Amino acid sequence: MDYIPGTPGPKGWLTETHREREWREIEHYCLPKEQQDFFQFTKQAEVPGSKIGRRDIRTFLLDTTLTEVPSLTKEFTKEEVDKVLSLLKPGDILLTNDDTLPGLQLVEKVVARSDFTHAAIYEGNGRTIEAGAGGVVRDNLKNSLTGSKKNLEIIRPNYKTPEDVNAALKYARSQLKKPYNSSFDLYDDKKIYCTELVHNALLAIPNPIKTNPPNKFLGKDYLGPDAFRGMADSQVVYSTGCSFTKSQLSRSPIYAGAVTASLVGGFALGMPGAVAGFIGGATATTFMWKKGEEYSKILKSLDNFPLHLTESDFVIPT
Repeated sequence: MDYIPGTPGPKGWLTETHREREWREIEHYCLPKEQQDFFQFTKQAEVPGSKIGRRDIRTFLLDTTLTEVPSLTKEFTKEEVDKVLSLLKPGDILLTNDDTLPGLQLVEKVVARSDFTHAAIYEGNGRTIEAGAGGVVRDNLKNSLTGSKKNLEIIRPNYKTPEDVNAALKYARSQLKKPYNSSFDLYDDKKIYCTELVHNALLAIPNPIKTNPPNKFLGKDYLGPDAFRGMADSQVVYSTGCSFTKSQLSRSPIYAGAVTASLVGGFALGMPGAVAGFIGGATATTFMWKKGEEYSKILKSLDNFPLHLTESDFVIPT
């Protein structure tokens, strides 16, 4: 069963989020076999010569980096998303960074020296072309942004002619359905990741646009989304502002809870108590914060269903 972007699924393409769609693709076996295995977070791999099961290391790392936590970052409203859409032009580059995913932010910062964690190219009509967990797909920008706690920056490259824009989008479209490059190998043509897709699109035009050079990490080239910031003669059309420090501050209540519990545990039990207190404090704070957000959403949803009672509603039938 092939997944065609834009077609209704069990939840409907126009209402589901980007991440929900990725999981639907997996559940309906719309990904290549190796990617289905990659995203089975609970799949156990047997240790040779042992009955003890363990997670595949790639699966464990992905599970860790995609663990969500609460954040003080303001959610994108429908009005703000409409403003963003009004500013966009085909060929624009969108850089995003989700403040609910600290693990992903940390990996991106250490490996690629990038504050942003994702890049996409705008096709027009509210759609982007991007490489995500399900490979290269078209995404509905309004759905993926509305209600999210993302930092966003829109960059308009210095395209010399309309043919440059068309060529960049033609290349991006030619990559649709290509598998995701989970090894982030910039020189692997069989698979592709988000920054690589946009980077290659800018080079596949009559007047190629060079990005900033990749970052070296353990002898390997890693190109992060920040490679598009500061390109020659490029224009920043929109920006919420983004920095690693700002993202950390958006989760300050968690750190405060962890430090407080660590001090109490250290005072009572020494170093082991401090370590246990830090982990326990962070976990407890995160749990309570998440529950608070859930209850808050429930209360807000009740506001959308006001009760209109009249005297007749209280009349007891005889």
